[in-house]
Amino acid sequence: MHAIVGQSEKIYILGVLTQREDTHFYLEDGTYSIKVNFNELKYADPDCFFTENMVLLCKGEYKDGKFYPVSVEQPPIYSLKARELNFKVNKNDYFGAYSKLYREFAALSVAAEGTQGRSFEQSNVV
Repeated sequence: MHAIVGQSEKIYILGVLTQREDTHFYLEDGTYSIKVNFNELKYADPDCFFTENMVLLCKGEYKDGKFYPVSVEQPPIYSLKARELNFKVNKNDYFGAYSKLYREFAALSVAAEGTQGRSFEQSNVV
């Protein structure tokens, strides 16, 4: 968070959303906190539910002692390489959901290799 102070361009920051006794929201990390003003917010991920003490990935601008986010999202819990065809997940498996999903995709890819020459809809993969 210290790196954002003095920045004049829009940057991404990662922090925990908190609300203090003064009723203002702050983004914090282990060493610093920044007051947040949501007046310039243009995009909030519609698939997410935002609450206090949640880690947020925000893109915005720091000015007048406040951070003005333009977009707010939850950070991805998987590596960007997981979006590729081979679907390799991050080593951090939260609650076992991704290891189960990985096993299912691995089984589908093995079954799909045996059906080369036929379309996926015609194969007997369930």
